[in-house]
Amino acid sequence: MKIDKINTIRSLYFAYGMNTNHDEMSKRCPDSIFLGPAKIVNHKLTFQRVADYAEHKGSILLGALWLISSNDERSLDRLEGYPNFYDKSFMEVSFGDRNMNAMLYQKVERNNFSIPSSYYENCLRTGYKQSNIKIDQINLAIDHARGCEDANAYSR
Repeated sequence: MKIDKINTIRSLYFAYGMNTNHDEMSKRCPDSIFLGPAKIVNHKLTFQRVADYAEHKGSILLGALWLISSNDERSLDRLEGYPNFYDKSFMEVSFGDRNMNAMLYQKVERNNFSIPSSYYENCLRTGYKQSNIKIDQINLAIDHARGCEDANAYSR
């Protein structure tokens, strides 16, 4: 780890979607440092074409914990469409045996659940492997979104 990267660190960032992918993060956030897998209790991954999360008692939202600079955060804000498409908040994240507050993004408009594109899904699967996150979380969220899409089609 370079000393200049350490000196630019400003915040903890919890990624559960595209930014679990290390290749994407290195392009978007060149100062970022991957710390490891982390989790948020009583929340779960959802899809509305893109990754989102929802409060859900008893579930665990798995993700990647990053150290990011203020420049990285501005880059993420632009990428995530903050504050119109995604909003930011801070939540308690479990990392190893420690709990800490980390910033994360959540969709502003909560529409119907729908599955992601195959490109987006593959980027997430790669990121989850790179970040040592269980792929099951993606599969469950896609199955849930697919079930909701089927129910919506049936009710028309």
